[in-house]
Amino acid sequence: VANPCFGLDFQATAEIHARLRAARDAGCGVLLISEDLDEILALASRVLGRGADPFRMASAGALVGVPAFMAVIAASAVTAPMLFALGVWMIGFGGGLFGHGTLTATMNLAPKEHTGLALGAWGAVQATAAGLAVALGGVIRDLASGLAWPQGAAAGQPVSGYMLVYGLEVLLLLATVAAMAPLLRRRVGAVSPA
Repeated sequence: VANPCFGLDFQATAEIHARLRAARDAGCGVLLISEDLDEILALASRVLGRGADPFRMASAGALVGVPAFMAVIAASAVTAPMLFALGVWMIGFGGGLFGHGTLTATMNLAPKEHTGLALGAWGAVQATAAGLAVALGGVIRDLASGLAWPQGAAAGQPVSGYMLVYGLEVLLLLATVAAMAPLLRRRVGAVSPA
């Protein structure tokens, strides 16, 4: 279902959400595509609220990012707009999984009286990391595009700088997954209280 509630009032939106939940509860698969971040986060919260591990969700988001960035790199090499669009969509999807998983893990680990502080700290870290990543990615792209590249199709082209930045992103995502592995192993070995 793509943007099922776009432009609808609150009552109609609630009715559509109730029908989607009823279909889901009846065993139907429901794929929701929406531009409404609140709608997407509400669905993701229900998934996590049913016992999904936020560390696994964050790791899955990072893993989705690896083929996503590789698709964007490959799309520029073969001039494939649909592959580029798929890669961009996957980057957004993986980023959403990662962000929601890390936010939920942060909130779960915070003492109840400090959940607001935990939310603020998570947001500050996310915003700072995103700002630094964009700035550093831009500098790397500009430097790589300005270098004297060997003769060939990508020589001196801006796309070569982007390919370098996206290649670094793939390596950083793999490092993120490796860094999260101990959290996943700890969670698998944890015994839930009876």
